[in-house]
This record gives sequence, C-alpha cells and structure tokens, in this order.
Amino acid sequence: MAFVPGYENDVFISYAHADNEVDVFGGAWVDKLAKYLGIALKQRLGRGDEVRIFFDSKRLRANHHLDEILQNVRGSAVFLAIGSPSYINRQWTRDELAAFVDCSKGDSRRLFAVERLPLDPGDRYPDPLNDYYRVNFWQRDPADDIPLTVTQQLNSDLYYVLLQKLAEQIRSQLVAMRKQGDAPDLAPISIAAASRHQAENPVAEPAAVPRHPSVAATPAAPPEPAASDDGDADVKTVMIAQVTEDLEAEREQLVSYLDQCKIPNLPSDFYPQGSADFKEAVAQDIARSQLFVQLLGRTSGRRPRDMPEGYLAAQYHLAEEAGRKILQWRSPDLVAEDVTDETHRAFLFGEKVAAIGFESFKAQIRKLATEPPPRPEPEFEDFGDAPIFINADTSDQPLAEALFEKMRTQQVPVMLSQPYGDAKDVRQDLERSWRECGSVVLIYGAAKNFWVRNQIMLYNKLKRDRDRPPRKFKILNCPPAEKPSLGIAMPGIDEIDCRTGLSPEVVDSVVLDLAS
Repeated sequence: MAFVPGYENDVFISYAHADNEVDVFGGAWVDKLAKYLGIALKQRLGRGDEVRIFFDSKRLRANHHLDEILQNVRGSAVFLAIGSPSYINRQWTRDELAAFVDCSKGDSRRLFAVERLPLDPGDRYPDPLNDYYRVNFWQRDPADDIPLTVTQQLNSDLYYVLLQKLAEQIRSQLVAMRKQGDAPDLAPISIAAASRHQAENPVAEPAAVPRHPSVAATPAAPPEPAASDDGDADVKTVMIAQVTEDLEAEREQLVSYLDQCKIPNLPSDFYPQGSADFKEAVAQDIARSQLFVQLLGRTSGRRPRDMPEGYLAAQYHLAEEAGRKILQWRSPDLVAEDVTDETHRAFLFGEKVAAIGFESFKAQIRKLATEPPPRPEPEFEDFGDAPIFINADTSDQPLAEALFEKMRTQQVPVMLSQPYGDAKDVRQDLERSWRECGSVVLIYGAAKNFWVRNQIMLYNKLKRDRDRPPRKFKILNCPPAEKPSLGIAMPGIDEIDCRTGLSPEVVDSVVLDLAS
C-alpha cells in the first residue's frame, strides 16, 4: 500500500542499467540510492510501512516486461529519473519518461531528477528533463578536471546531504498529493503508445507547473521565511543563489549554518529551470529578502538556449536590479589562469567577490544579517534665509540690540522684536515673527517673569500654525541674578544661565551656536 492513496507506488525510479553495474567497491550505485532514499522517506514521513518505491532490477528482454513497467509508471505518484549519458541513449528510459509525462498531464511537480554523470557538450535530455532542475550526484576532480560520481564510500558527507535534500523534496510532494487525494487513471498503456508520444512530441514540453512555491499553479501562498525565535525584527532574510554542481556541498553547509543561527533564508524549494519561470521565482524570493548571497566556482554552469547568460549571471542581475546587498564568494585557492571561460573569469574575479575562507564568509553573512540597521542621520530642516528672532521686553532692549548688532555684523539673518507702537500692530508683528522665524532667542533679564512665561505660552499656541518647529529655541537668563524662576520647562527649549553677565565670550558662543 502506497503512502499516496490511489497509487500503486509512491516513487518510480527510471534509470539505465549501465548506471547500476557493480562498481569496484562491490556495490551497484542505483541499488544503493533506491535503498537509502527509501529509508530517508520512511523516516521523514513517519510511515515506514506505507512507502513504496518501484525499482526494476531486471534487464529488459521482452516487450511484455516493458508493458508491466509502463503500467507501474502510470501508477506512481512521482517519477525519479537517474540522468546520465546512458539514460539519454536508451529507448526504454525515454519510453518511461514519455509515459509519465502523458499520464501526469504535465504536472511537473511530480517529476524529479538526479544526475549521476553529466552529458557531453551538445547532448540533451529528453524534454522536459533538459531544462529541469537536477540534483547532481557528481563533482569535478580538482586535479584532473573530470566528473566523478559521488558515492557513499568516497564522499559520505556530500552523499548524505544530497540524498537528504532529494528525500525532503520528494516528501513534500507526496504529502501534498496525499492531502489532495487525487487518484490516477490506470488504463493500460502499451509500448507503442509510449513510443508514439515520444515520436509525435520530440521537443514538446508539458505545461509547466513549477515546483517552486512562489510560482506554483495551485493557489497556495508562498511560505514566509520564519523569523528568529527571539522575535528580533532586525534579522534579515538571506537569499542563497542556485550554484553550480561543484558547490552544492558548500551551499548546503551555508543553509544549515543559517538555520542553526535562526536566520531565515530562501529559497524554500527547487527553482523551475525554464528561463521565464526561473527568473520569476528568483525575483519573487529576492523581493522577500534583504541579502543576496552567491557562491562561485571555477565553472559557469549551464547556459540553456532560452537563457544564454546562464543561471549564475541571471540571478546576479536580478539582485542588482532590485538593489539588494550582494555578497559573493570564491575559494582563495582559485587561480584565474585555470578558468578558460573569459566571461566567467571576469565575473569570478570581480571586485565584489570575496576570496576568503568559507568559515569567514559565513561569519560575515551572519554579522550582516543580524546587525541592527544603522540609526538614521538626524535630518536638519532647511530654513533657508529664515531669520533668528530676538524677542525681549522693553526693559531688556539694550541686551537684545547688542545681540542683534553682533549677528548683523556677522551677516547672520536676524530680526529684533518691536515692543513700541500701536498695540494691535505690535501684536501682529509679534505673532508673525513667532510663526516665520528660523530660530528664537528669548531674553529674560529685567523683564518680569510673567512676561517671559506669557511669551512661551504664546509660542506654544502659535507653533501649531508652523510647518515645522524652530531649529533652535534659547532663553538667555541675563542679569539681575536675583529674580524669580520661570517655573516652566518644555521640550526643545534650551535655557542658558547668563546671570553673571552677558560677556563677549558668551555672546560669541550663542551667535556661533545659532548660526551653525
């Protein structure tokens, strides 16, 4: 009984038998992958007795056996292709893929692929695999520059990471299908029908339904990256770009590190590999993040026909256009002369690429992702030529005039109150000065404290009519020393004690402060 109701199998593994020959270690590569994938799925689903993987270990000898296999293809919830040069050169594997594309009605979320070895330049996978994301179980030998299959014996850490990554992606799809409860149409399919589909549609792709949640055809909202447990709103979301095959292990290390640091990161799923869908998915993740991180290696990666700039450059340009902070890394051991692709060499050794140890780079990402944003610089209003208003009672006019003259000689815009004349005119002039001045100096010398208090309260009333408060508001507490306190304090009003005398030094200091 399969985990997904209505299906005979949860996973159908499609492979070329040449990729499952016994190796020098005495094991068959696809056999082991099927075994460990099954274990990983049972552990992740928690339903060990319900997970069914169809894996044909027989060599095809007769058409009746292929009919049986194709029927299992149609009865499987998801299809896993083991890509390799052998895979594209076998008709049986092409028939299996064509049968699944036909019965799945173009739902590419159900199609998964790994690559055991890369294809030669110019070779292509059958559609839709050619432009589809593949988990690469190979890496290039740094000494001889040849692709080597990742095995449990030689690359145990990387093998484990890639296997668990594949298992989690398949688990997510199986869970989604179990919730939907859609059962397949299990009408028999013949070899001729599968081959006819391949012949009639040699390059046709199914309607793309990408697995990436942000562009999925189903109306599910993309999950937001989880915030840190401590609720720190300043923690930034990190977008980690898709990498070339040789850097998959480093990328997985970085994802694990950020998860441990409780730093939200994207993407949450594979990206669809067609140009338009890929760029749409990447752009949506960039929009949801604040930092863009890209790991670069010696090779430039694939450059499909519909994306000649390649996946690396496409992601970088999207982040650049969005104005994101970009962090790029390359190994300090890389040498420019070893990179034959001139375009990629210029990209790899650009000024923005950090050639530092990987641990140092991870620490740099953590610092940038968790540090609080810089405090905004205080904004100083441009008052233009708005004058400084010196306000004084008639008893303090000599002090006010002395300060006025000092400012005038230094070409500081200044305006002196006029307490003489018609009471209505004096009032109108006073109120207009309060509304339109740039800064205020209120002198409290011989004037009664009630007069000064009334001036402050008048300002408090009239400030509602101003576009903005005065840049500075100073009260000069001048002689005599013995007098009542004002008994009033308001934000933004600075009182300067000058009761010992308004010396030239004090005047210069006040003028400099007001004029700065």
